[in-house]
Amino acid sequence: SRAVQILEDNCYKIEIKNKYLSDGTQVDLIDVQDNTEVGGAKESIATSNVGHKLLRLMGWSGSGGLGRDGSGISEPISAKTVFGREGLGASVGTGPIFKKKITKIVQEYVQSNSPYDLIFTTGFTNDQRKEMHEVARRFKLKSKSFGKGDDRHLTISRKFDPKSLIEELIRRGGESENYVLHPPKNFLNN
Repeated sequence: SRAVQILEDNCYKIEIKNKYLSDGTQVDLIDVQDNTEVGGAKESIATSNVGHKLLRLMGWSGSGGLGRDGSGISEPISAKTVFGREGLGASVGTGPIFKKKITKIVQEYVQSNSPYDLIFTTGFTNDQRKEMHEVARRFKLKSKSFGKGDDRHLTISRKFDPKSLIEELIRRGGESENYVLHPPKNFLNN
């Protein structure tokens, strides 16, 4: 249409190359469960631990997942307060501990000035993702869920105003890891 042609002739166009930009780091449900420390490394079970010894006797190598091909869980089931009829490994809700840990993770992301997006894996419930979206909004970040059903995950990224994004792309020669800048057609003809 004529309006689109006028825009292409006179305005920059930004093409998105990737839905999100990751350095491979992801936040998993285990990272926000009750007894884990946000942002800290989890200690492995000591080799003197009875459970560790039993697993070794059953063929576990000492690292990686359980099972014949190592594809089972690789982290111990976290102990947590049991409410009602919940069993071991029941999912974490969206209570105050969950909210506090998500807020701390997002706050650390904001302070890091990382150019990458913050990626939350597929293990979270709809209510948990809703809470993550709300936390992102409070920090003036953008958030988006991708995938369907059990494959649904969430990304949080920094917002860029269009002018700053265009200036940054021009400074980088018209392209970044996430975007390609297409100059206006009239700009090319001048």
